[in-house]
Amino acid sequence: MSKNNRPDLNKLMNSLFARKRKAGQDAGGIKNSLFNKTSASVGKAFLKPFLKIPSLFSPISKKSQSFVTGLDVGVSAIKSTLFSCKSGSPRRLMALDVEEISHEDFESPSRLELIRDKVKKMQMRRSLAGKIFVSVPLPNLLVELMYLPVMPQEELDKAVLWEAREKLLVDEESYVIDYLCLGEVMVAQQAQKEILFFSVPRKDILDNYRVLSGLGLRIAAIRPSFLAAIQSFESKSLWREDEVVGVLDIGAGSSRLSIISGGCLHFNRCFNISGDSITRSIADYCRISYEEAERYKRDIGMSRMALEEDRKDGGVSTQPLVRISHAMGLHLDQLITEIQHTVEYFILQLSSAPVSKMSRLILTGGGASIKGVADFFKSRLNIPVDIPDPLSYIQLESEGLRQNQFLDSRLRFATAIGLAQND
Repeated sequence: MSKNNRPDLNKLMNSLFARKRKAGQDAGGIKNSLFNKTSASVGKAFLKPFLKIPSLFSPISKKSQSFVTGLDVGVSAIKSTLFSCKSGSPRRLMALDVEEISHEDFESPSRLELIRDKVKKMQMRRSLAGKIFVSVPLPNLLVELMYLPVMPQEELDKAVLWEAREKLLVDEESYVIDYLCLGEVMVAQQAQKEILFFSVPRKDILDNYRVLSGLGLRIAAIRPSFLAAIQSFESKSLWREDEVVGVLDIGAGSSRLSIISGGCLHFNRCFNISGDSITRSIADYCRISYEEAERYKRDIGMSRMALEEDRKDGGVSTQPLVRISHAMGLHLDQLITEIQHTVEYFILQLSSAPVSKMSRLILTGGGASIKGVADFFKSRLNIPVDIPDPLSYIQLESEGLRQNQFLDSRLRFATAIGLAQND
């Protein structure tokens, strides 16, 4: 890619964190940024990697600003939400669209070409317009907690970069990086800055950007999917500041647990247990094809009665309902263990708040639509489990949209809605 045709990654990775914070809370953030908005006053020391990458897209015209699109490029499907943005009025959902990706193409070498063809079909259906906010798979996204001595902001930027290079083997030349300063805590009787650190390889962003921008899309930002999913519910009073809440985004390729404490994101972990791995577990356990397993997962789902019956017998039941639920239960039990260990670790780190456990769990993503999955998590974790409907918090352009064929799978659209709701 020529020097003049490289995108400005700072603008692409426009921040979900660049919003109002509590009074007195440091903004933080290295200007070689995964999330923070940029400005003319950005220090050259941290902008240096981006000075070689001027923006590829032109300013968006006033006419195109009447629309905004959330484009969620996932592992198993590409989802879009198109909103109208009339001045002085709430945004209204105008259209939903989906292009499915077959199981065989999840990790295909030609996946980027496939994405281009499918997005082009969505363009032909006029599902994409105006500013496009994009989420793409970021399997190498790293999220880590750091604790550093209290110091001036400029020194803190340098300290975070040093920690990233020396301890995480992440450098600012190969990675887009950022951090969020969560505040001051006492560690071993010393005041420390609690830092939530993020990094992602530049190549992971650029490969997807080249494909999408090559179709003429006006990409305003690229954002991690789990952050966009949280954003779709953030202002909906789903959690209080005095509780620790988990948000589990169950995607096709992976699941991510975000921990909300004090009303803000404090922690995030990725798990390999996902919608795809659940389907493969059913296929292996029941010795059926992947396609059959996917259909059973969708149509049968989890059955508490079936699980209890199977365990009572002490063997493998021949009843399909029992076998399917048991296969899913065995696999999801591993996810429960991962969640428990993650929360326990987080609570140990959270010396600033007297909490002993997670208060509630919120499920989102396509995997949250599995029948009975909320009851399963509730029984295992012994806490309330909610599955909020992302469409219940937005206005529809017309009543006819309520008949949209995609509304039955509305949980899949949480990320696309979150992308389009906050720019």
